[in-house]
Amino acid sequence: MQSKYKMELKITIQKENPLLRRKEISGVIASDKNPSLEDAKTLLSEQLKSDKELIVIKKIKGKYGSNEFSLEAFIYNTKKDMEETEIITKKARQAKLKSAQQQTQQPAAG
Repeated sequence: MQSKYKMELKITIQKENPLLRRKEISGVIASDKNPSLEDAKTLLSEQLKSDKELIVIKKIKGKYGSNEFSLEAFIYNTKKDMEETEIITKKARQAKLKSAQQQTQQPAAG
């Protein structure tokens, strides 16, 4: 999904964290509208040439009346590293559990 609004990303801090096996990114997005999480992931993946699934956006914060938004994100080396480090929300855990229960019930019914 490509946004029709022009967005530009300027990375201000890029720090390697070897303990958690990730890059910690801080930057500024210049945009006409509030960037969505997907837009920010796409911008980061294009600029840093990394996989979108390994990017976790922590914060997008704008100031009133400004067209600049501060961004904080993590880019993990592997999916396993991301799953071990990131906290799964209660809502996501329940959705995963519910889908697993539905999959186990379907073969029994069929």
